[in-house]
Amino acid sequence: MGFFDGLLDNVSKFVASVSEQVGEDTSSDSPVIVDPNKVLPSGRGFYVWRLEKFVGGDVGKIIERCHDCGVTWLAIKCGNVGSPWKQFNPELVKTLKDAGIAVGGWSYDVPSVVDKQVEVVKMVCDAGADFYMTDSEVEWEHISNADKVAADYINKMRSVTASRPEFVLGSAPWDAPAGHPRYPFFGLSGVDFQSCQAYWPEHGLSPEKTMQRCLKQWSDLDKKHPTAKRPHLEGGYSIKTNADQMRRFEKLCADASQAGVLYWEASQTRNDIWNALKGTSFNNWNGE
Repeated sequence: MGFFDGLLDNVSKFVASVSEQVGEDTSSDSPVIVDPNKVLPSGRGFYVWRLEKFVGGDVGKIIERCHDCGVTWLAIKCGNVGSPWKQFNPELVKTLKDAGIAVGGWSYDVPSVVDKQVEVVKMVCDAGADFYMTDSEVEWEHISNADKVAADYINKMRSVTASRPEFVLGSAPWDAPAGHPRYPFFGLSGVDFQSCQAYWPEHGLSPEKTMQRCLKQWSDLDKKHPTAKRPHLEGGYSIKTNADQMRRFEKLCADASQAGVLYWEASQTRNDIWNALKGTSFNNWNGE
């Protein structure tokens, strides 16, 4: 290697190092281009883990509960680590959608069984649901090339749902990215929206401090990867909390120009919370 070749090589390494420090996006695993005109879920949403534990699994009562309590969308568990759950089916989807409730499936996903998980995504799409949400957590922090594996997974989701261009994909990433440096935030950003797990009771923080941290750290992350910025419908907590904290959380989300929230979790929510929600809607607790 000649002098100038060596100098050029050193300069290239220096530029790459500086780009990484200031957060310039040097990854080739770019997220897919998403359609900004897709209709995303909005309003007050709830996860449903085990359908039979939510007002006994009576779909009529579920619809009544949603209408009474301002719930406009449900994310119902449809699978786990590549195994589909029978509780999610076309009949359930149609009944809820006919009642004016947006419905999607969510599954706990891991990087080792992506192809099986893609089949669960297809099942949700073919059932006529509005969206699918991937709950991808710690397992994705312990693999090499995590961003590439995650981006490939999202691309496969897009492929198997291509027959329904209106179908929406979402993810539920960590709310504090700085604490998860190995998580593939960039690779999983090919979805249409993100619902960060801003679970303040689990963090031992107030809704205000949780959202302040979440918004700041995600703003920093978006500056590093501007092409990966997506709409947020933050994930809240309806257990181990009270109605006042939920009201404050919804206001914080609305003040951040978010169109809704997604609470964990319907079947574990106490009756006093449900009673407080009656006659209210997202960020409107006065029944106006």
